[in-house]
Amino acid sequence: MRNFLCTILLSLVMIGCGESFEISDQPLQGQVGGESWSFIKGDTNAFLSDEDGFFATLFAADYESCGFSQSTGNSLILTIPTKVGDYDLSLQRNMTFVVDGSNGRENLVATEGRIVVDEISATSITGGIYARFDSGNEIDGAFTVEICPD
Repeated sequence: MRNFLCTILLSLVMIGCGESFEISDQPLQGQVGGESWSFIKGDTNAFLSDEDGFFATLFAADYESCGFSQSTGNSLILTIPTKVGDYDLSLQRNMTFVVDGSNGRENLVATEGRIVVDEISATSITGGIYARFDSGNEIDGAFTVEICPD
């Protein structure tokens, strides 16, 4: 009986010990679609954003922010919370690796990771993110995205 109670207690302790994801201070970079990826520019979409989150797209290329034409190639899509804080990724708060491959576009939804919102101004959001779908789709680092007006 004592061994059984110890096993139950140990199991409960282990359940409470979730994985901690560290976010580095480096510029956002990693692997997307199995290829090296480094964040260059990103912005929000006012139409798809709401009071709880900024719908944002992040690219590894430069483009005209808040315009109708965005960059092509591998990218990231996520909803950035509208309040400064530290948030775990989950089924409800996730990030999508958008992979432009030879078989077309593939959306890989990552629920493993964390996003930190450090600052929100009238024109931009600064923070950091660590997200992982698999070994070929994993990013880590700091970002600043432009908030597009309505």
